[in-house]
Amino acid sequence: MVMGLVTGVISARFLGPGGRGRLAVAQTVGTLVGTTLALALGESLIFFVRTKARAAAVVLKSAVAVALIAVALVAAVAIAVTPDLLRGDPGAVPATRWYCLIGLPLVLLGYPITYRLANGDAARWNQLRFIMPACWLLTLVGFVIAGSRNVAAIVATFVGLQLVVVPLVWRQPFRRRGSWRAAPIDSSLFRPMLRYGAPLLLATAPLTLNARVDQLVIANRSTADELGRYAVSTSYAAVGVVILSSVGTILFPHLAALAVGERIDSLTRSVRGTAILALAVGAMSAAAAPVVIPVVFGDEYAVPILVPMALAAWTALLGLNIALEAGLRALDASMCILIAEVLGILVTIGLAIVLLPPLGIGGAALATTAGTVVVLASLTAFLRRRFGVRPIELLVPRWADMDGLVTRLVPRRRH
Repeated sequence: MVMGLVTGVISARFLGPGGRGRLAVAQTVGTLVGTTLALALGESLIFFVRTKARAAAVVLKSAVAVALIAVALVAAVAIAVTPDLLRGDPGAVPATRWYCLIGLPLVLLGYPITYRLANGDAARWNQLRFIMPACWLLTLVGFVIAGSRNVAAIVATFVGLQLVVVPLVWRQPFRRRGSWRAAPIDSSLFRPMLRYGAPLLLATAPLTLNARVDQLVIANRSTADELGRYAVSTSYAAVGVVILSSVGTILFPHLAALAVGERIDSLTRSVRGTAILALAVGAMSAAAAPVVIPVVFGDEYAVPILVPMALAAWTALLGLNIALEAGLRALDASMCILIAEVLGILVTIGLAIVLLPPLGIGGAALATTAGTVVVLASLTAFLRRRFGVRPIELLVPRWADMDGLVTRLVPRRRH
């Protein structure tokens, strides 16, 4: 969280609103095409390790193999069509093309890190997951020292630096002699992993798009400077999202390891605990935004009060959605996530187009919040209809649930 805020401040102050806007375009398009497939198959890695379908190391190598093939193909197509997608801002094309390759380090570096979480080693996973943000921080600091504001070069260096670190991360799972050969790639796992990951892919793509579709609308209907200011406000709000998303990250493997009958009860308790966290994080974000954004990022990033207020509500709602979707994935109900996220996208795009002209970027923030409300309502409706979980059981907090959630997020040390 702290590292994300630091890198956000550095990139905003160093690149200025225009450069920050172009970086936002590259991250938006590149993240959608470069990480969606990798994230979906990463969930397959967790699921198949937790359910003990094969030896854990075999699952890891097989997941990496199938994901690399898929990610490379998608990246090649995305790089080819990027100029057509960004005709309105040709200057953003080089950076966007480089960011389309981000899925490669996400697989090669991210999967062995996720492997620790899948194996129940949350402490080690917590340590290693800072490698990617650290690479981004080192990249930005290096370019600040060099005085170069070339966004494409910054993104290319970030991708390359992560690939350099890959061999260090792979040493831990296979440090025993002969363990690498003892865990062969099992091609028979490819089809089950793809079968499990395909609905997640369809659900993850709208989820990723939902988080950035407002910026795509702004990019097509406003200036790079306005997009840069909005992206900074979103980055500020995303600090709260990082806190809340940790719930979903821990919750999915926890639920997947439980008996089917126990998953619903554990999910409802976890979501109620998340609701307490979401209210607190959203309130703090809204209260601090008018002071923090201009002071920390710079006066040129000051925005109408409507923007941080709406994005603070978006933060709290998104935290709840992440927890609910983690539960639905563990219940093998990914299609429900897909439908909910698609409905949210349609609402966000429609309202953003309508509200952006009269309200500026404040209208885009309201549209994003409204789309997140639609997703939340849809997810709770699915849980009610398919699993008999009433909305009041999910969304009315109890302090006892909060205590149980904190226990899972911050395990007590054994003496």
